[in-house]
Amino acid sequence: MRDWKPAPRRPAIYAFRIPSRPGDIKVGETSKPVAERIPQYLKTHGYDPDNYELLAEIPAITAEGLLKDHDIHKVLEHYLGCHRYPGEQREWFKATIVNLKRAVRIITDREQLSEVRYQTFGMRPEQKAAVDKAFHFFRRQEGQGSKAHFLWNAKMRFGKTFTTYKLAQKMGWSKVLVLTYKPAVEDSWRKDLESHVDFADWTFIGNHASDPEFGDKTIWFSSFQSLFSEEGNGRLAKIFETDWDAIVIDEFHYGASSELATDILRDDVDGFSDLDLQERVASGEAGLKTSRYLHLSGTPFKALHRGDFTEDQIFNWTYTDEQKAKAAWSDPEVKNPYEDLPRMVMMTYKLPEGVVEEAGDELNLDAFFKAGKTDEMDEYGNPVHAFENEDQVKLWVDFITGTGLARDEFVEEEKNRSPMPFKDARLFPYINHSLWYMPSVSACKAMADILRKHHVLSNYDVVVAAGKEAGVGIDALAPVQDAIKNHPKTITLSCGKLTTGVTVPEWTAVFMLRSMKSPESYFQTAFRAQSPGTVLIQKDKRGKDIEGGIKDTCYVFDFDPRRALTLASEYCYQLDQAREAGETTRSDLMTRMSEFLEYMPVLCHDNGVMIELDPGAAIELATSGIGTAMLARRFQSPKMVDLTVLALNRLREDEELVGALEKIESFRNLSADLETIRSEQVKKGHVPKDKGDGGADDEKPEKKPDPLDKEVKKKLKEIRDNLLKFVTRLPVFMYLNDEREKTALEVIETTDDALFKKVTGITKADFRKLLDLGVFQAEFMNEAIRTFKNVEDNALEYLGDREITGGWVAAWDAHVER
Repeated sequence: MRDWKPAPRRPAIYAFRIPSRPGDIKVGETSKPVAERIPQYLKTHGYDPDNYELLAEIPAITAEGLLKDHDIHKVLEHYLGCHRYPGEQREWFKATIVNLKRAVRIITDREQLSEVRYQTFGMRPEQKAAVDKAFHFFRRQEGQGSKAHFLWNAKMRFGKTFTTYKLAQKMGWSKVLVLTYKPAVEDSWRKDLESHVDFADWTFIGNHASDPEFGDKTIWFSSFQSLFSEEGNGRLAKIFETDWDAIVIDEFHYGASSELATDILRDDVDGFSDLDLQERVASGEAGLKTSRYLHLSGTPFKALHRGDFTEDQIFNWTYTDEQKAKAAWSDPEVKNPYEDLPRMVMMTYKLPEGVVEEAGDELNLDAFFKAGKTDEMDEYGNPVHAFENEDQVKLWVDFITGTGLARDEFVEEEKNRSPMPFKDARLFPYINHSLWYMPSVSACKAMADILRKHHVLSNYDVVVAAGKEAGVGIDALAPVQDAIKNHPKTITLSCGKLTTGVTVPEWTAVFMLRSMKSPESYFQTAFRAQSPGTVLIQKDKRGKDIEGGIKDTCYVFDFDPRRALTLASEYCYQLDQAREAGETTRSDLMTRMSEFLEYMPVLCHDNGVMIELDPGAAIELATSGIGTAMLARRFQSPKMVDLTVLALNRLREDEELVGALEKIESFRNLSADLETIRSEQVKKGHVPKDKGDGGADDEKPEKKPDPLDKEVKKKLKEIRDNLLKFVTRLPVFMYLNDEREKTALEVIETTDDALFKKVTGITKADFRKLLDLGVFQAEFMNEAIRTFKNVEDNALEYLGDREITGGWVAAWDAHVER
């Protein structure tokens, strides 16, 4: 399995000068040791690699975020007026160390730059391709008398705002209206226009501008909610009077076609229910004047499925495209523009029995986290919200913190155990700040109450970004930013707010805790964790940050594995449809899934172990609920064998069975091993002593048993492993047999005696004895057989092989006809 947690990069900003260039300094950034990078640079460019003066070495990870060399370059050139050399010398400046220190102070205190256009970056190759394709399309449509629509199907971090402005420049537009259902995205639209040197002649009008006035070139930003409210019709009358060069519909996946639009708008806007506005705008029925529409979305799958756009009306840029470009960058002298975009890892967990009433292949998260108001009031007079099955939710919180269910002692090495998000030290830097996506406002408030009282997660500052009191649009972002600024660990609970169109660089993990059927909603939310940023690796004794790194990896945690893989499969299918006309074959889907999993590994937890899925296993899990690799592990689970004191006693006392097993090489010393184990268990207090005659000592509480010796633990593990070899052969008989077995007993009874002995090495009677003694756990075997049967049934149904007439109930030795 690939490393799902690579070591974060720890970059540094450095500056140096050389005798041959008096008055010049070179400012760069490196993830290598500075003492290694500078000589390497000097040697490559024909300078003496040993003759330089190091002026500064500054950790790029700061309390304010990530310090980038190109930001320092911009401030030196455009704000401090330092001469910058062109071309390959672009990191050299006619500057002093005083200039450098001031530039760093300015960047770490952004307020000083509020009136300064310091951004100078150009378009990346894919941004230029998007502009060119849209430009040529709109030019071809001119004079045809019809409305022209173009779609940028581009994931988060594509740079849609900057690229839209570059398209407006190339087209010669001067009046552009940006409409969205998510007013929180206003900040990113404003920031790119007002900070970049290319847009100095443009004016930005915001959603709540009281007396808006056009400039020579204007971007007007408005939410659909504001535009079509009673207030909007009066205050924003100019919007309806203006002939717009283009209307941009941002976050296009929202609206009537989106699964979660109703939830999000209900949470954000009191009484607002008209979700058809973007379709009315796009069709020209809303009274807005334009002939050109640019649609922006990272997940416009329903529009693509409906055929709203033809191939020449679409530009695609996906997560896979981005990560491919990141991996393929090879120019050592030019910084990789994609290097700060983290790889995503999806970690899925099948909840065990004990957390849920009955463990299955699917979990209805909306039902599991269903909550509502109670009759109680808190100290502020607000209703208290609670989960309907609060005890189970608390067990789930214990599960993710690794404090609930016992860990399997036979998974000896920690690296082989499934990493629990708030238990595994390898994940700690990546869950300092996380977003939890809940089913409802009540669920958010109920979860907040549980977390604030939990013995582990009470260390996190919990922000409830749900309900009208949390604010609308960009106002909902401020409490999250304040919490992150003032607390080293935060959890943000949301049921819709901040799940699209906003950037919180500190978020490194998203917990999917609601049922979703649409890949649009799922991956829009998942990508919230993928913003470039930093992670905290270590603190000193006073709590001060002493070591950090670039956020190279981010995580999605999902507790319904089948749902997660179904949506991943659908995501790949939709992307294939967006790129190519015609039907997507299984081979096409496997290719897309392979690319997807190459850059977004999916790991599945089941029975205490986590495995990485390949494309075939991912599709199997999506369609049948379990992949073949996971199914095989079911029959290898230590839970199949009970080696408690009582079970071992029953086995030891059956001399005939022990004798039969000792005829097998791996059990040659079974009798002696059982006696050794028994003696050690008695010695260490694992076997209850007989009660005395009622003396005073009988009143003393029983002492906790001492740990068993390593040698005895080793013998127990060997016995368990050897017994499991018998269990792992059960699927062989189910493959060979035409019968539809439902239980372990039926597998035995429907198998030929000689074949059973040849394959397993023991007789059917001996196998049944192990079941009867409780050494083999029938309940877990039957559960594995049921899962095997379901997978086989799905395959047969897919192939049209037969009609299924019987049904099997739970994990008991019984079945019913249906």
